[in-house]
Amino acid sequence: MTKKIVFLIFPGNGKSGFINLNQSKINDHILSFGFGLNQNGYLTYHLSWPKIIFFPFLYLKYKPEFIIITPHPRSILVLIWKLFGFLHKKYFVYWDDFYTEMMGKNYPVSLISFIEFLNIKKSDFIFTPSKYLKNIAENIDKRALFLPHGVNIKTFKSVKAAHLPSNIFKVVYVGSINHYKRSSKLFDLAKKNPSVRFYIIGHVENSIKFKPLENMFFLGYLPSTKFYSYVKACDLALITADQDSTIKMYFYIGLGVPILALNGRSAYVLKNNYTGIISDDLNEGLKFSLNNPKVLKHIKQNYKKFKLFDWKELAKMVVNKIKLIRK
Repeated sequence: MTKKIVFLIFPGNGKSGFINLNQSKINDHILSFGFGLNQNGYLTYHLSWPKIIFFPFLYLKYKPEFIIITPHPRSILVLIWKLFGFLHKKYFVYWDDFYTEMMGKNYPVSLISFIEFLNIKKSDFIFTPSKYLKNIAENIDKRALFLPHGVNIKTFKSVKAAHLPSNIFKVVYVGSINHYKRSSKLFDLAKKNPSVRFYIIGHVENSIKFKPLENMFFLGYLPSTKFYSYVKACDLALITADQDSTIKMYFYIGLGVPILALNGRSAYVLKNNYTGIISDDLNEGLKFSLNNPKVLKHIKQNYKKFKLFDWKELAKMVVNKIKLIRK
């Protein structure tokens, strides 16, 4: 029996082509979503930049059963086909990020916003890893399903902590260092707390200017097998961005490292002093963490009860929802 082809159009992620069911590893966590679709009976073709330019030809060639697309600005060609009535298949949007906020500073904000929200408006259904974005979708009368990021749960159980000093309180930050993620707060925090070690895993954008501090250790990009070890060896994981949809949140929970986050969208997922330290001021949150080890221990225990999903489970949820919608 020939498998039905579906298009997964994530213009900002990875390479284009069919996602091979026999692949042992997919580097991009979002593409694991497509791998999960394969495991649920579909043949998934991922379309990214720059091959998305050839979307009309690929659409006519493969005749996909349906399309799942992110509202990234590069999705505009697919959106045009939708607007002019050339696209007759169901159009599902995976609203995975805050594109207008994230890209509006460096690109025409009105255009970014137009593409993002027109995708949402024209969608047949929305999947999103953000409860905040789910609320926005429903406020404009669009049906949406909250779909938390998937993780490899089995991997977390086998991770061994890196050999870091045990007599010093350690904070880890994973991700890009940029203005959108409010990374300046990380440097302020390190400056105010010289007795705490900060391990930074990720790329520092050129636009960020800072003076290195003795208690900050920049490890650069690390593959998951290595950065998991560093995370597990730390006492606290820091989230500075105003997001409730970062996959790192689920990494930290799976690895049992308490999260410190600014009060905001993170509160859609985390509960203060129960599954994280939520504070209006990161410095106050860090001080509280240093002075209340029992609370951190309590949070660690609660993480063991926190429901995590792998990508296969989430893909099955998506497939079941799509089947209901297409009936």
